[in-house]
Amino acid sequence: MFYSFEKALDLMLSPLTAMWLLMTISLFAQLSKRFRIAKAANLTAVAILWVTGTSIVSNELARTFEMQNLPIGEIPQVDAIVVLGGVTGRAYPPQPVVHVGPGGDRLLYATALYKEGRAPLVVFSGNRFESAEMAEVMEMMGVPRTAMLEQDTALQNTYGAARDLKRALISHKVRRVLVVTSAIRMPRALAVFRRLGISAIPAPTDFITRTDPAKQPADFAAAVLPNMGSLGVSTAAIHEFLGLVVYRLAGWI
Repeated sequence: MFYSFEKALDLMLSPLTAMWLLMTISLFAQLSKRFRIAKAANLTAVAILWVTGTSIVSNELARTFEMQNLPIGEIPQVDAIVVLGGVTGRAYPPQPVVHVGPGGDRLLYATALYKEGRAPLVVFSGNRFESAEMAEVMEMMGVPRTAMLEQDTALQNTYGAARDLKRALISHKVRRVLVVTSAIRMPRALAVFRRLGISAIPAPTDFITRTDPAKQPADFAAAVLPNMGSLGVSTAAIHEFLGLVVYRLAGWI
């Protein structure tokens, strides 16, 4: 029930859906000559687009999540590296190899951590296709299959991933793990793992709010004008905020 509620709420309160609904209201209001309603809907839609579509706002929204779990000092040695899924796609023709989408930094970072000797085991958490795809990508980067464990999760969200993963960790005598996921998703993931009694250490990557030292002051115009990239960042931040609310209501964190 809470899984369906989470998905429905996420869809209804996304900026893009909100703007579509407001423009639809505006259209019908104009057709029925209710111009005040149409004007209010149009202004609200423009305000949502400007607020959520500018990098100044979207980066600050993302920063509130990304800066919460920065590693302090050196990454410790643990029993396993857990990589959360949702970053790969099947190699449908003409795609020659596994597709790596947004968030693919997780696989790069997990590979680096393994090669640094931070853990002898890498555990993938996703459905059976995702886990196999992530394993294939990391094998191409030099991680042996014998050091990887593919975990299939039934409930396709962060809580389901951690819940189903717990059994596998216990069976492999894993007591402490590094959780590798996108920085914006780390607060919710870490809260879920710890709520389930898993000793988890954050290893965030895929930062949105990373600083580019070569950035020029002339980017001011791009910072105050709406763009699709910033709209996507704001949508991700809103998704995480709503996820935390729903997870608390469900008792998952």
